[in-house]
Amino acid sequence: MKTLLVELELETALNLRTCLAWGPRRTSNISAHEIKKAKEKNLLLFAWTLDKKDLLDDYLLRKNFDGILTNYPALVCCIHLCTKE
Repeated sequence: MKTLLVELELETALNLRTCLAWGPRRTSNISAHEIKKAKEKNLLLFAWTLDKKDLLDDYLLRKNFDGILTNYPALVCCIHLCTKE
């Protein structure tokens, strides 16, 4: 059986063989080191709940998250489309 998403600390997610994705409960201050470690283990990476424009800007510009959970999907779409290269 696979665990789809682990919301606990990264080390917990990495130690679970059934973990496919990491979505930490804290969305601010996810370090580049944590992102790199998660990606090295092929974990999908989700950030939630991003509802403030400055956080959305930051996470969308990083381009290393597989998904963003938000209460304002239209805002995410607008920021994404406006910042596309």
